[in-house]
Amino acid sequence: MRSFTHLRGVVGALVLTLALAACTPSSPEPVPEERDSVGEAVGRVAEELRTAHDVPGVAVGVVDGPRTRVFAYGRMGADDPRPVRPDTLFEIGSVSKLFTAILAESAVVGGRLSLEERPGRYLPWLRGSAVDAATLGQLGTYAGGGLPLQFPSGVTDDESMREYFTGWQPVTAPGTSRLYSNPSIGLLGRAAATSYGTDFATAVGREVLDPLGLDDTHVRIPAADEARYAWGRTATSTRARVAPGPLDAEAYGLKSTAADMTDFLAAVVRPGDGAIARAVRASAAVRYSIGPVGQALGWEAFPAPTTLQALQAGNAPDVASAPHATAPADRRATCVLDKTGSTGGFGAYVLALPGEGRGVVVMMNRNVPNAARIAAAHAVLGALAEGVGGPSCLS
Repeated sequence: MRSFTHLRGVVGALVLTLALAACTPSSPEPVPEERDSVGEAVGRVAEELRTAHDVPGVAVGVVDGPRTRVFAYGRMGADDPRPVRPDTLFEIGSVSKLFTAILAESAVVGGRLSLEERPGRYLPWLRGSAVDAATLGQLGTYAGGGLPLQFPSGVTDDESMREYFTGWQPVTAPGTSRLYSNPSIGLLGRAAATSYGTDFATAVGREVLDPLGLDDTHVRIPAADEARYAWGRTATSTRARVAPGPLDAEAYGLKSTAADMTDFLAAVVRPGDGAIARAVRASAAVRYSIGPVGQALGWEAFPAPTTLQALQAGNAPDVASAPHATAPADRRATCVLDKTGSTGGFGAYVLALPGEGRGVVVMMNRNVPNAARIAAAHAVLGALAEGVGGPSCLS
């Protein structure tokens, strides 16, 4: 288990005591947090999220060049008084898609997979189906012909999933329209894992999580770590957790800690060298655009300068729920990367500025509106940019 002192670049104890946001000490007695603009901004947005949306707990990771910091506030559940810590496990929802994308690009780097191939090459049961008319790259960017956001309710296991895919008929020609879809990118994850000759959980662990040093990110949480798994809150439940389902791990099923997600974010904004770094960079390449939003493999991307309003508009409900015509990739749209993630009881948001070496991840055990998460991360990045000369990707 990753300890609080294991975090790279953390200076002193990272605990901020707020009236409405209890912080997480690494020892029995709280240690005062650094009083700087970043710590104050994180504390402020965490309190605002908890107060405005009745969120039990919030964890925030910050990357600022070579330095990383992790902050934690509140409780592990609405009726679980244990404090959130940097090693508390949260569901990250669709942020899981970023790891699916890196697994696919890792297979490309290793010569095992081509995103221009049809899925039937790797999943023979798809050959001859309408799904097999799309490429893996189109499926991974939700442009495979109109696969829906979720499987129909009758799709509950691998057998019914295969029946669904082989009987599905497209709404549009592959590559012409984007419709955000868990089954679509889930197929990419299944194909990528198959190219490694194993299941997704094994492949993503061995080929992505281990090389990135993310030993506290899981498809299935080990029994020894169950006690660190937070409880989500919904309007009707104080103990909500995601239910298993077909292609869940590939699309929305990972669980992680703020410590691990901050390390992941650091690998995105300053990826270094080596095969895994090439896969990380490739996953952020924009493949097409819908209006001002660039679609990468997992990430959404925005050109500079990007405003809070542009980020919120690019993650508005209609962007995910409605089809949008694709256009040639806007190659400027590489300055700001982001990804939202939700399950019934959890919400997450990752905002990365690779060109500036900065980023923020926000995790909480309640699914709050995207606009609120984005505003929180934007405010923290604004505090990071104070005193930095030159133009920023955010305005």
